[in-house]
Amino acid sequence: MTAATRDTSPEAVYPDYLHCLAEADEHAAVEVARGLLDAGVAADRVLLDLVAPAQAEVGERWARNEWSVAQEHAATHVSERVVAAVAAYADVRPTRARIVVACMDGEWHALPARLVAEVLRLRGWQVTFLGASVPAAHLVSYLHRYDAYAVALASALPMRLPTHTG
Repeated sequence: MTAATRDTSPEAVYPDYLHCLAEADEHAAVEVARGLLDAGVAADRVLLDLVAPAQAEVGERWARNEWSVAQEHAATHVSERVVAAVAAYADVRPTRARIVVACMDGEWHALPARLVAEVLRLRGWQVTFLGASVPAAHLVSYLHRYDAYAVALASALPMRLPTHTG
């Protein structure tokens, strides 16, 4: 099969991408993603249909004790590099209001929130990504200083979500 006739959908290259994650081969993983972008696949589709499901599989492999914490962290790092490469490739200028995306205090799994932030950015929003484990007081202070149309908070565990106590 020639490169011109090869299926360049996220689903078709998923096994190759997952292999890159398993081998912690960030350069090859970025090449897989760039190949999709060069073939005309929208950047948000690369993130949602390739990176996100592969990262979910990484988490499943860790949960089944097939991968160690170190393997999961290495794969996550590779996916973070791919997200950055896809975002840089697309370089969309914001035309919509600001959305702040942050992980709750104690939430260190920032990649899902980063994926959301980049998809929003690709769709024209001005996104401020605050990253992992943002203390609530610091988030509130930031929001008082920088007005936001919306705030997206990420938490893998419901107990980390804010509650109203009075």
